[in-house]
Amino acid sequence: MLEADRNYVKLTVGREVFLARSTLQMAEKALQAQPILRISRSCVVNTNHVREISRTPGGEYLNSLSEPAQVVFESG
Repeated sequence: MLEADRNYVKLTVGREVFLARSTLQMAEKALQAQPILRISRSCVVNTNHVREISRTPGGEYLNSLSEPAQVVFESG
């Protein structure tokens, strides 16, 4: 999972977290050969690791990843 964090991009791989001084757009471009999906303004996931996408009663989407992590994002 890639997340924007001010002037950095936080890359989470399993339990490890890496920070790179970059923009999310630049990181997304560098990973264009990978099956990635931008799920919000500040988050990109590799679709190979998406286990389930469901909708909450509040209208948000809950994205469950193959690692023990979940991402909540709004539609639209």
